[in-house]
Formats: sequence, C-alpha cells, structure tokens
Amino acid sequence: MKSRRAVCTAVVAAGVLGLALSARAQQTPSTRPAPSAQANSPSPTRPVVGPKEDLKNLTLVKSDTGSAIVRFGTGGLQVLVVGDRVGRTAAVVKSIEPGRLVIDETAPGADGTPQQTQIVLRDGETGGARYSRRPDQPAPAGLRPQIVEPRGATPDSAKKSEVSP
Repeated sequence: MKSRRAVCTAVVAAGVLGLALSARAQQTPSTRPAPSAQANSPSPTRPVVGPKEDLKNLTLVKSDTGSAIVRFGTGGLQVLVVGDRVGRTAAVVKSIEPGRLVIDETAPGADGTPQQTQIVLRDGETGGARYSRRPDQPAPAGLRPQIVEPRGATPDSAKKSEVSP
C-alpha cells in the first residue's frame, strides 16, 4: 500500500515538475529575469516559501536543472528556483541540480552571532544534511591516519593460515 502511494506521489511530482519546466521554457526573453541577477539575489517578486515553517520539515520531492519541487510536512507541493527564499529564516536557494538542492541559511546562534549553515537535500530526503560554517573560527586541523602495529609484530611476520575443512 505504501509503495503504491509512493509511486503515485512520484508520478504526480514528475508531472508537476514537467509542467513547471515547460511553462518556464515558454517565457519570452523579455519576461524572463537575467540569469546573473537571479543567481545573485533573492527573487523580489516571489514571497518567502513557507514563512512559518522550519527547514527540518522540508522534503525535496524532485529536482531538475534550475527548479525543484518541495513540500513542508504534509502540505502542498511548491516549485523553487535559484534565488528563492525558504522557511522561517528566509534561507536562500543557492543551486538546484538533478537530484540535489543546496540552501544557505543564516540564523542567530546560541551566543547571538549569526551562524551560517549550508543545507544539502537529495531527492526524497527530508531535512537534509547540515554543514555549519563559522567564519570567526579556524578550520579544524587535518590529521594523518596512523596504523598501530601490535608489539613484536612486523609487516613480514603476518602469515596467511590455511583454513582446514
């Protein structure tokens, strides 16, 4: 029963994405915003998508180059493009690729300073992977992995033993 519902949801989402992409392709060049302006700043004509919602509840239903279909919880499907603002914190959509959506969120941290977080969602994923960036803190030092040998063991002393049937 669940798999049938998932298949129906996927078919509907693919249809909605196809309609959104065809409508976007039919725009004349004079009505379509410039790609550089769209990628660098939030879309001024579109309101924040889900202004009362938390990004932890955001589900990426389907994405294609330049547009994505998302849903907050059990709400309706919504189409996002690069530059849109999403959620309670008005996070900005930075890139949309097939199977992947990247959102940059700036929210106040526990100490009151702004904390930047990059959220990466894959198709069908809810909440996504969060990567925190604090510009005031240095990057962690890289460590080289080490192999610890037992006492008295040398690399040549390791012999293969035959397994008896």
